[in-house]
Amino acid sequence: MAAAQSSDGKGMHAINITPMVDIILVLLVIFMVTSSTMYAEAAIEVDKPEAATGAASAEEVETLTLTCDASGAYFAGELRLDDGAAIRSFAASVVAERPQVQAVLRCDRAARVDALVTAIDALRQAGVHKYAIATDPVAPRP
Repeated sequence: MAAAQSSDGKGMHAINITPMVDIILVLLVIFMVTSSTMYAEAAIEVDKPEAATGAASAEEVETLTLTCDASGAYFAGELRLDDGAAIRSFAASVVAERPQVQAVLRCDRAARVDALVTAIDALRQAGVHKYAIATDPVAPRP
């Protein structure tokens, strides 16, 4: 940091903190940009169905998010899981690390019902006993 020195040589009278503030603001911007990209759960975008009874989870639990797109492909984050056996082995490895994990299924409204049933069956076989189906709230009517 720069310091102002008088012409009589008696020492420092003020500290210039502008460079420090500039660095802190740059770090803040970097943090804001990187933190918004770290949310990988929504890597695969799906058009979830609406439900009037859907609600956000009130408690913080460890979750395993499984996404099923319109073509019936499964994803855990950006990792593609080909079928029920792949879902089962992936979920079993997660359950081994975190036995109280809860699964959240995000299926596209155009996905077939058998894709959802396959995912639920594979999760239950892997030891995931709690699961929820993600929906969007029903839009209010004017």
